[in-house]
Amino acid sequence: MTSPVPRVVLFLCVATLAAWVCFGASRGFFSGDSGVKMAQAHALWQSSFSARSLPHDYDLDPDGRYHPYDRFARKVGAARQGIYSTWFAGAAAPLFGLLGIWGAPILPFVGAVLVACGLYCIFARLRVRPLASAGGIAATVLATPLILHASQFTEHSLAAGLVTWALALVVVGAKRPRQGQTEPEAQVRPFHAGALVALAATLRPEGYCAVLSLGLAVAFMPSEGASALASVRMRSARSAKYLLGATLVLGAYWATNLLSSGTWDPLVTANHGRSATMRYSIVMLVGELGRPRVLTWLLPLLVPVVVSLFPPAWRRGRTFVAVHAMLAVGLAFLAWRAQSLSTARVLTGMFSVTPLAAYGLLGGPWRPGLRSLWLFSVSFLAQVLILDNGGDGGGLQLGARLLFLALPPLVALATAVLDDDLTTARRAGPLTILAVVLLVGIGARGTWIGVRQAEVIADGGRAASEKVLSLDAGVVMTVRWWESQVLAPVLLGGKQLYSVYGDPRPFLERLAARGVRSLVVIGHRPLSVELSGGKIAQTESVSPGWLGVQLVRIGDVVP
Repeated sequence: MTSPVPRVVLFLCVATLAAWVCFGASRGFFSGDSGVKMAQAHALWQSSFSARSLPHDYDLDPDGRYHPYDRFARKVGAARQGIYSTWFAGAAAPLFGLLGIWGAPILPFVGAVLVACGLYCIFARLRVRPLASAGGIAATVLATPLILHASQFTEHSLAAGLVTWALALVVVGAKRPRQGQTEPEAQVRPFHAGALVALAATLRPEGYCAVLSLGLAVAFMPSEGASALASVRMRSARSAKYLLGATLVLGAYWATNLLSSGTWDPLVTANHGRSATMRYSIVMLVGELGRPRVLTWLLPLLVPVVVSLFPPAWRRGRTFVAVHAMLAVGLAFLAWRAQSLSTARVLTGMFSVTPLAAYGLLGGPWRPGLRSLWLFSVSFLAQVLILDNGGDGGGLQLGARLLFLALPPLVALATAVLDDDLTTARRAGPLTILAVVLLVGIGARGTWIGVRQAEVIADGGRAASEKVLSLDAGVVMTVRWWESQVLAPVLLGGKQLYSVYGDPRPFLERLAARGVRSLVVIGHRPLSVELSGGKIAQTESVSPGWLGVQLVRIGDVVP
C-alpha cells in the first residue's frame, strides 16, 4: 500500500481519538464493572504489588458483611479478591497511582490505536485499494463503539487491538500486485499471533473463544501452489507454532492466578455453573425487539443473502454487485428501524449499531484472501452465542460488548468485499457507493446515540464522586450494590466504601463506637436514626443529582 492516503487517515483518526479521550469523554464510569477493576488496580498499587486483596477495613467489618464489591469478588483466605484480570489491573495500577483518575483511559486508548493500526496492516496484506482502506479505518474509529471503549476504563478495546494484530500476522491476500508493483508476499507469523490472541484472553473471558477461532483460521489458511501433502505439512507446522505461542502466554497467566487466587481464571470460575443461554438479540439486527417482527423484516432479505453466498463462478458482473448493494441498503434500513424502536438503556444489538459488520459476513470461505478473517469471525460469533452465560444479549454496553472482538475483522471483511465489488463492476458503482454511505451513516448514528446515553450515565457518576471527595468524611455508605462500583474513584482520595443493605443501625453503631462522627451516605432520602448511648445519625446536607450524596453527622441527641 504505497499511497499516503491510508496513513494520513490513520493519523487523523488517532488524533481524533486522542482529542475525544482527553477533552470530550467523561471521567466517570459508564459500567460499574470498571469500578471493581479500578479497585483492583488501586489495591495492587497500594500494596506495592504484594497483595491482590481489595481494600477493606476488616477491623470494622471482620466478616466482610459490608464489603462494597462482594458480588464481584472471591473469598481467598480471610480477604476478598476481585474476579477481573490481574494482568489488566497490574498494567493499570501505575497509571492510577501516578495520574489518578486521569490514568483510567490510557490503556483503552492504546487498545483503540492498536485496532486502527492493525486494520491498516490487514488492508495492506489484502491489497485493498487506498481509498477503501482509509474508509475502513475511519468507519471503525468513528462509526463503531470503539470510540466509547477507547475512553472508558475497560479492557475491551485493548483485547480487540491484540486480536486485530494477531489476525494481521496471519492473513495473506490472494490478490496479485497490480501492473508495475513489486509488493512482496506478507510473512505469516503464527507464533506471534498465538501469543497476542492469548494475551487478549488474559484480559477478556471471550478471548478464549478468540484463541480457538484464530486457531481454526490458521489451520485452514490457503496455501497456493503447494501439493496436497506439502499443504498439510505447512498447515500443521503453522498450527503447532500458533499453539506454542498461545500456550506459553496462557500458561503464565494460569500459573499467576493459581499462585495468587487458587484458581486458573477467577472470572471464568465465578461464572461457572450458570445455565447457558442463546440470545438471539446478539445476532439479530434489532437488539431487544420481538422475534416475530424481526423475522418479518428479514424475509425480504433472504433471497439476496442466499444469492450473495454463491461461489465465485456463479457471481460475475454487475448483477451480483447490485444484489450486494441492495442487501447493504436493506441492512442499513433494518439497523435504522432497530435504533429507532429500541427501548434499551443503550443499543445492545451488535449489527443494529454497526450494520457494516453484518455486511462483512459476505466475505465467504471461498475467497482465499478473506478466509482467515471470515472463519475467525463466524466461529467466534457462534461460540459466544452458545457459551454466553450472562443471559443479557451480549451485555448491556453499547454494541453487544461480548462480541466486540469480532467487530474489527468484520469491518475489514466488509471493506474488502466492497472494494472487490467496485473493482469488478464499475457500472454498478453508484449503487454500491450509496450502500456504503448508508451503512456507515447508520452506524455512526447508532454509535453516537449510544455514546450520548453512556456519557449521561458516566457524568452522573463523575459528579457524585467529585462531591463525595469534597466532603470531610472518610467513610462512604451505599445502599444499592452498584453504587459502590460507580463511586470507586473516591478510593483514590483515601475514602472507604461500604455497602449496607437493609437496616443501617448495626453499621452506624460500629462507626459510633470507633469515634467516627461523620460519613457520606448515598441516597435521596434524608437519614435520621437514633443509636444506643444517646447518639443520633442525622443528615446535615443533601446534594441533588443522579446518586444523591448526603453528609451525615453522628452526635448526641439534643434533649
